[in-house]
Amino acid sequence: WGLGGAGLAASYLAVLCAVLLEGAAAQPCAAGLYDATGGGDPMLTGCVKCSPGWASEQGSTVCTQVLTGEVRNKLDDMVFGGMWPEFRVAVGDTLTVKLSTSHVASGREGEPKPHLKAAESWGLPGYATLCGSNAHGAECTDGGAPETWGLLEFAPRPDQQGEEYSTCGEATISAVIGWVVQPLLVCLKISVVQVTPMFGNSSVLPEYSTFSSDFQFVGAVGCMMEIPLQISPSSCSAPGCTISPTGNASQCSTSCGNAASLMPSVVGQLPRGAKLHRRMLNSSESSLLMAAGDLSEYWAITWTPELHSSSQVPYTVCVSAGGAGLAQRCWDVTVEKCRHCVRPGETLASIAAQHNADWMQLYFANPTLPSRNPQVVSPGYNLRLGVLYEVQSGEYLEQIAEKFLVEADNVLSENADLWAESTIEYAPKAPGRSTQLDIAFSASRGLSAGETLTLTLSELAAPDWQGETAMDCETVGTSMHYGPFSKPHIKACSQGLSAPGESCGPGGWGECNYDGEGTIACNVKQCAGGSHPKLGAARWMGGTKKLTIDVVSSIAKSEMVRFVVPRTAGLIYPSRGHPEAKARAVFPVPMKVNVKEGLVPFEMCVVLPVCDPGLSCLYGTDCKISRAVK
Repeated sequence: WGLGGAGLAASYLAVLCAVLLEGAAAQPCAAGLYDATGGGDPMLTGCVKCSPGWASEQGSTVCTQVLTGEVRNKLDDMVFGGMWPEFRVAVGDTLTVKLSTSHVASGREGEPKPHLKAAESWGLPGYATLCGSNAHGAECTDGGAPETWGLLEFAPRPDQQGEEYSTCGEATISAVIGWVVQPLLVCLKISVVQVTPMFGNSSVLPEYSTFSSDFQFVGAVGCMMEIPLQISPSSCSAPGCTISPTGNASQCSTSCGNAASLMPSVVGQLPRGAKLHRRMLNSSESSLLMAAGDLSEYWAITWTPELHSSSQVPYTVCVSAGGAGLAQRCWDVTVEKCRHCVRPGETLASIAAQHNADWMQLYFANPTLPSRNPQVVSPGYNLRLGVLYEVQSGEYLEQIAEKFLVEADNVLSENADLWAESTIEYAPKAPGRSTQLDIAFSASRGLSAGETLTLTLSELAAPDWQGETAMDCETVGTSMHYGPFSKPHIKACSQGLSAPGESCGPGGWGECNYDGEGTIACNVKQCAGGSHPKLGAARWMGGTKKLTIDVVSSIAKSEMVRFVVPRTAGLIYPSRGHPEAKARAVFPVPMKVNVKEGLVPFEMCVVLPVCDPGLSCLYGTDCKISRAVK
């Protein structure tokens, strides 16, 4: 073609492209699209999708609005403006809004109601529902033509505090012949208020006016003590949410705290017998709070310390509020040693009997008793039981008891920080056979590495043994044979285990088997010991029947510790009867104990006998006995 031919070919090609483009432009737009060429927006040309909620027929050059949608108030149907109206809700409140969509009348008869469901692309917050369902496929059915509506309800949980959500309902409509309607989204934004409760002082109730500065409480065995709690809502720094003119509280939260978000919970554990409860206000107090506009919640921790709960080391009591523990308050609660708070109906004789003492000991130790009649003691009187003895270097329990001419067990009973009641489970319970001990205890003072605990197990028998403790023993050992037994006496594999042919009971594994000749076998779980994170070596002294265990890592006050002494220790289950399921775990007498102020000398309570010439004591004061007693 040469140069001229090339130019002619280019001309033909340009004409062909123009024809093709003209043909393409001449094709009508499909339903749901419109021809935007030459419209108000020069950036849009050709076939363009209609906006959400709008529709077009095939070949249309414009779109027609078919659906509208609003977020409304549940009660008065007031419309919340904006594309994404914002709402705020606190834990304990429920946000309730109405998502509504309507079909814009086009003059056609028999047009259906719109469909409304949660938009799959946006989803719903956890614990939120639209039309009673959290699933995006569930359709709303409320409303009459041309409207469909549904309630979006959201009651946030504590772990959702501080979260923000964007959620939408999706409106569609079908059976509009010849039209394609683009889905319409009805959306809103939700913020879950971060509630930070405050422990505060009441300006109305006198007994709550100073407690926030009182982090220490002191009580005595016998009388109830109370720690008052006032929990107030925090100030609201978030912008006010949009609400209806009627101030409908269910519409949206306007405060940063409510009864649910201010409810306290215990951190850790309370002392045995202590309770956290809402305080019952009388009508006068309620009126005062209402008049003052006080929105606080009033709770209390009450505790009546029982015998053996006194300790030089205070109990730490903590509560939190705000669901996620956003606010926390702790108190040290000390139950005085050597003191007894008199209850109604108690006498010196009845109190002395609880402490294995004589009423005269208590009478002479309390010269300020309001009545000269020793059998009349006013309820609430803080009775002195004995003296506090400051332990000296190298002293031990029996030595101190001998110094004061009292029994060691009596001294031990008055000093709960020297022992803990432990629970013991035996497995298997096979008379005359070795058994495994599963022991648990909780000390009223912290134990340090290097200390020990000793249990006296008088009903068990075994030669001296030394080994290791373990956390548990779940490995299966070899078969253990019980017997031989004479056939008429065979009632079970062993004490506490199942009958022959049945599964083994506690401590056993597998199936009980009887060979017909007087021998019964059952597998048992056992271990060799070791691997305990807190406790180390265990020693059994057959002569004294004492089991001593070493502490290898510090144990916190009130921490529950469980350990196992394996069957390899050779501790023999008694042939008759059953051993006690509880025993005292006794700790050494410390020189110092750790209280909030630091290490302080350990004081031991001693309930004295009637003054003896060998004891230089002065009753009615904090007694002087030798140089060591104060």
